[in-house]
Amino acid sequence: MDKIHFPGLNGLRFIAALSVIIGHVELIKSDYGIYNFEKSIPFFSNTSGHLGVILFFVLSGFLITYLLLAEKGKYKKISIKKFYIRRILRIWPLYFLILLVIFLLFSLLSKGANSYAFFNSKNIILSIILYVFFLPNLASQFGMWIPLGSHLWSIGVEEQFYLIWPVMVNYVRKRILLVLVLIFVGVSLFPHLIDFVTNHISFNPGIFLFLKQLSKFFIIAKFNSMAMGGIMAWLYYSKKKSILKILQHHVVEAGVFILAFLLWILGYMPKYFGDEMYTILFSIIILNMATSPRTLISLENRLFDYLGKISYGLYVYHWISIVIILLIIRNVIPTLEIAQNALQYNLIIYPTAIVLTIGLSALSYEFYEKWFLKLKKRYSKISSG
Repeated sequence: MDKIHFPGLNGLRFIAALSVIIGHVELIKSDYGIYNFEKSIPFFSNTSGHLGVILFFVLSGFLITYLLLAEKGKYKKISIKKFYIRRILRIWPLYFLILLVIFLLFSLLSKGANSYAFFNSKNIILSIILYVFFLPNLASQFGMWIPLGSHLWSIGVEEQFYLIWPVMVNYVRKRILLVLVLIFVGVSLFPHLIDFVTNHISFNPGIFLFLKQLSKFFIIAKFNSMAMGGIMAWLYYSKKKSILKILQHHVVEAGVFILAFLLWILGYMPKYFGDEMYTILFSIIILNMATSPRTLISLENRLFDYLGKISYGLYVYHWISIVIILLIIRNVIPTLEIAQNALQYNLIIYPTAIVLTIGLSALSYEFYEKWFLKLKKRYSKISSG
């Protein structure tokens, strides 16, 4: 089995996961009626954890597309069956474990939060079906998310994309760049096109509602972010030196790093194509950090490498961890006192939630996920490592 190592990607995975944790702390505080900064600080209201998910999508598109291209180039074809087996062994065990944990152990945690009336909902069976068949993004779209599992929508989006992507890479051959560009442009423009059409043409209520829901689906399904990561993978794999020379120039790299960081921290999100703007910035950062021998910023160290390895667990477990910490603190400290001592309160909630999430993720990785990862290697001709 051939191994391909892209330095820095695990560090970026951890940064993405950490931003999601930070963003969801404020969101969950809001759900539980606890003093929060969700609407008062632009970072929390506009970017924060949302961009962490975008970064995850771009990373995923870059790495998996490159591995598929490498397998196609060396072996002349991609083993679609083995690809699906690898995805199952990597994603399904932890995904279904967290669903089981939510239903068996944590349903009681939803009590007292206004947004968690799920277990009294008539849609519970439909919601379970959507989650089991990796359609949690549809459940979220229609307000039928499972308590403590609303963040799993992004896992569903990835599984839907990778259901067809290896087939496309295997059979489209030389037109794969065109397909990636069409996906990026099409998914980016389609919701705006639907909005334009529905604002200027009268439809009967049924068709109008269908078009609006279709638009919302493509807004949530960030296939365009994964496609942009794939475009960068194609450029690097195909050795497009003239383009790479520009994208990997120190001035371009430094400018993109600074711009992306400042806009993210300041919470800047334009009205139109904000996600697409950050997608392009993130893809250039990933290209430089993973492939440039002279990258300006390196995240290649043992700590970030390990935290990146367990980032899937960080993403899956963080919601439960935050809720546990919030409930403990809320039962110990009166709500009024929390509001009056917001700084001290946050100095408690953030470190404890992060540490608990890392602890659960490490235990899960070492004693549960690793078994499936070892099995996954049997079905890998080319892997990242």
